[in-house]
Amino acid sequence: MLKALLIDDEGSALDALLDEMNEFDEIEVVGTFTNINQALQWIEEAQTRVNVVFLDIEMPGMNGLEAAERIMELDASIDIVFITAYDQYAIEAFEVNAVDYLLKPVMTERLAKTIRGRLSSGRRAAGERECPCRLTCFGTFQLHIAKPAAQIVKWRTNKTKELFAYFVHFKGEELPKTHIIRDVFAELDERRAVAALHTSVYFIRKMIRFHALDPYMQLHYTNDCYRFALSGVDLDVDEFRVAADRDKTVTKENLRLWERAVALYRGDYLNAHDYVWAVHEQHKLRLSFLGILEILYEKYIGEGMPDKAVELLKEAENCSPLLEKLHEMLLTAYGLTGDLDALRSHYDRMRNLFREELGVAPSPSAEEIYRRWLQ
Repeated sequence: MLKALLIDDEGSALDALLDEMNEFDEIEVVGTFTNINQALQWIEEAQTRVNVVFLDIEMPGMNGLEAAERIMELDASIDIVFITAYDQYAIEAFEVNAVDYLLKPVMTERLAKTIRGRLSSGRRAAGERECPCRLTCFGTFQLHIAKPAAQIVKWRTNKTKELFAYFVHFKGEELPKTHIIRDVFAELDERRAVAALHTSVYFIRKMIRFHALDPYMQLHYTNDCYRFALSGVDLDVDEFRVAADRDKTVTKENLRLWERAVALYRGDYLNAHDYVWAVHEQHKLRLSFLGILEILYEKYIGEGMPDKAVELLKEAENCSPLLEKLHEMLLTAYGLTGDLDALRSHYDRMRNLFREELGVAPSPSAEEIYRRWLQ
């Protein structure tokens, strides 16, 4: 059985994580701390040996990255699992040899994967881990490599990156070479398109071998068709779809899944790239995102928590600033908080954004919400 220590300066977050941990017989929580210095002292003096520390990255005084280094100085055998509300810390987390990181709110399924991975790693040779990479498709498409050195893959060419994204998008499907050329290399004549496809495939296979990702991703070619297989790789869009496809009954677990989905949505699907073949899925996922936002918004407003609704919608606005329904909900939430200055400021900003980006004025419904609160 694993012995675990939990460290988070937010008592409510700590309690929520402890509740999740108690669902697993394979792990025993031997201590919880909201103060990192007390936790370090406990590790140094305790008779109970700790196998894994679940550690919040964002803490006052000493942040989690610094704390992890201190913990490993005390006992290098302790595994670190970071807990964070922001995906941006992932690379730094792996640089201090974290075995995993979890985004808040922590989901049962994701926690189970971490615990299973830590248990199985104890039965393997030292230094071996779970899949050393993960893929993000919301906003910018990136392949994150954790070991032996944390990095984001730099692609040999933009077309190689697009082709790899295309394979991930259609993973598991038989993709005729002619379809790939039509979708990815349409601007080239047939001879140059075939050559570019073969060159890009070569670079992709070389990248997979270089980073020792063969157990987790394979590119097959038979009968003039390619098929890309992924196994055990964290993929943000797949995790998002799990939440989006849930029954819309408001339960504790569903709320956690939906809040996690909003955290994953760092921008529209492959939005940083002009991939025409991704537009249809981008639209579908945007609608799913908006549907999740509406459920959470209604939940927060219904329970008298407009401030929480504002926080949720402001984060979402950063990812999808041109979703008009989002702005309408945010105007209403500001009104319910009583912060009319914030309401005016947001309306002015929204009006300027829509004029500059779309050449249109706010919708009549947004105008009506704004006027109603200012009467």
